[in-house]
Amino acid sequence: MKIRDIYGELPSLTTDRLLLRKFTVADAEDMFEYASEPVVSRFVPWESHNTIEDTYEFLNFIHKQYQEGKIAPWAIEFKQTKKVIGTIDFCCLVSYTFYSRNRFYSLQGSLGQGDNS
Repeated sequence: MKIRDIYGELPSLTTDRLLLRKFTVADAEDMFEYASEPVVSRFVPWESHNTIEDTYEFLNFIHKQYQEGKIAPWAIEFKQTKKVIGTIDFCCLVSYTFYSRNRFYSLQGSLGQGDNS
């Protein structure tokens, strides 16, 4: 199986509270909220977003990855509010990286749901 076979048509995954899905341009403000936090960028392979334009540029990069069937992140949406609260990448089909800065959702236990669902 090739990367393009897996990422060419990235599916959505859902649990009771979360939806993992492709990013859309409409997610820019939500992404900027956590991507502009320096504490988040300490643990990810991208720099903090200084402006909303940085976020749009990153979303354009992600969309290009989707179009080319390359590895690309999913949005993590909190279903109750339809707010994107983080980003997740799957690497090597074995591990994942997760990053979010939104403390409200962390305190609600939403982020640990992946272990239980």
